[in-house]
Amino acid sequence: MKKQKNQPKVENKVEKKSGNTWWLVIGAVILFGGVAWFSLRSADAPIDTQAPVIATLSPSMFIGETREAYQIAKDLPDVLQQLPCFCGCKEGFGHASNYFCFTDQHGAECTMCKDIALDAKKMHDTGMATAKIRDAIRVKYGPR
Repeated sequence: MKKQKNQPKVENKVEKKSGNTWWLVIGAVILFGGVAWFSLRSADAPIDTQAPVIATLSPSMFIGETREAYQIAKDLPDVLQQLPCFCGCKEGFGHASNYFCFTDQHGAECTMCKDIALDAKKMHDTGMATAKIRDAIRVKYGPR
């Protein structure tokens, strides 16, 4: 009889999927769902008007109508936060409303932004509701 050399046994092992795979799948689904929810939220959600997000620049930095417009933004943030701006600053500077034009130098340089604030103050002083002011601003300054 021939002696056989010790050869390692070859086994056909089938690896079992571990429970970790399911956790990865569940985690991926949750992550994807969160990203989808965040991405699909309405960009037109109303702005919280309880308090201004960013303070306006000090009106004392300016003169004339510019100073008056910055003072209006400081005094009536709840009104100006509800007013759209039609000069293009939403796209150019990310301004969410006319109020934000006065949180930086943009309000000092843009006649339309100043005029919207000045008109809003006049209407507000007559007792006009913010929704009516917004409608009037859209008619006067909005796209034709």
